Amino acid sequence: MRWTLDRDVFTFPAVADGRLYLGDEHGTVFALGVADGEEQWAFETDDWVYSAPAVSDGTVYVASSDGNLYALDAQTGDKRWRQQPAMGSSPTVVDGTVYIVDWGGNVHALDAETGKKRWRFKGLDEAPYAPAVTDGTVYALSTRRYLYALDAETGDERWRFDIGEHDGGIRKGDWRYIARAATTAGPTVADGTVFFGSDDGNLYAVDAETGDLRWRFDTGAWVRSAPAAVDGTVYFGSQDENVYALDTATGEKQWAFDTSWLVNCNPAIADGTLYVGNRGSNVYALDLDRGTKQWQLSVGDETHLDTGVVVAGESLYAASGKVIAVGPE
Repeated sequence: MRWTLDRDVFTFPAVADGRLYLGDEHGTVFALGVADGEEQWAFETDDWVYSAPAVSDGTVYVASSDGNLYALDAQTGDKRWRQQPAMGSSPTVVDGTVYIVDWGGNVHALDAETGKKRWRFKGLDEAPYAPAVTDGTVYALSTRRYLYALDAETGDERWRFDIGEHDGGIRKGDWRYIARAATTAGPTVADGTVFFGSDDGNLYAVDAETGDLRWRFDTGAWVRSAPAAVDGTVYFGSQDENVYALDTATGEKQWAFDTSWLVNCNPAIADGTLYVGNRGSNVYALDLDRGTKQWQLSVGDETHLDTGVVVAGESLYAASGKVIAVGPE
């Protein structure tokens, strides 16, 4: 552990130009120096900041429960603009456009420089996950079983994928029920495929061009971890307490690592290593090819690493009730 900071932050940080950018449940967006965790500036919103910030071209974009999306100067924290509505997902910034999904299920595209609205897509139900944007397409998940593909320039729907219903008996216990499958984390796009998890226990792989199902992998427990993919392998955690590595083309399991606690954390990949946390307050570094443990670190009781870890340079950063930095002195 390089340093820690007690702060009511429950989302993962953005890292850029020697700073960490975060928001807390008291409505503050703030920047910390990566070297020592010292606060460099703070900006007050009117409600809880649940959104993971996005940083692009010297601007921090972050959503608040006060209903606004804010654009702040990354150096000073000064407000450049704000726009409604923004109570929903974390923003995604690509090619001068900010994409965000509100709680009403509307996908918004805004000019990153001015905040001016470019288009809005109506049709999703509750959708708190940051959209993925690649190759001119926006991929957005609703919590109620649908994955949408939208034209990034116009917002027109290209296709939608219906997860369907599932047998709720996948978790421990004698009771069973039939429910609409619900998505549980934002999508990841790699190798022409959209990957996402669901409360039916599956990681789904959907063709990014057509919306057809390629394969699904059943873990037997909720998949709340947003997957990471690189070099033909997709990595994710499950509430069955394992971290998995699957072949992106076939869904064949390459390895699984047992953490002995629920894994909801979004993993990060750097230099041949997978970094991931679990609800048991542990951070793991795993070899990408074999899934063997390189090291394990406890970050303290009640620090449930449920959101995600971020790797920048030689250090790893995460936040869950406190902000932590792991790396060389």
